[in-house]
Amino acid sequence: MTRMMKLTTVVLLTSLVASCGAVQKLKPKKGLYFDGQRYRVRAQKVGDEREEFQATVSKASRSIEGTREAGRHASVTYCINNYGRSDIEWAEGQGPDDENIEQRIVNDQVTFRGRCKAWS
Repeated sequence: MTRMMKLTTVVLLTSLVASCGAVQKLKPKKGLYFDGQRYRVRAQKVGDEREEFQATVSKASRSIEGTREAGRHASVTYCINNYGRSDIEWAEGQGPDDENIEQRIVNDQVTFRGRCKAWS
């Protein structure tokens, strides 16, 4: 192998390794994207009954509309995973369509509460 071929091989391998790091930066971060913003959400049961749940959305100040949709998505996913249905009965003033959602932001989080409607 000539010196020029060795140099070309080293340059190509170095470029290949460097591009792997650039590709990782292009991957979207984990979380849900709504209204152009990324949100972390967590839905879990409240108390002993799993049909009652709460879904917490972090980074709520990024976008009220995005927060609403991230909370709705997490809630619907929770109910589908547990009951096979997306029907939800929201607790009074605790749903994503509540007009006063801005007032419910605490520590940049909003919590939605509801009850999954089970099969009758």
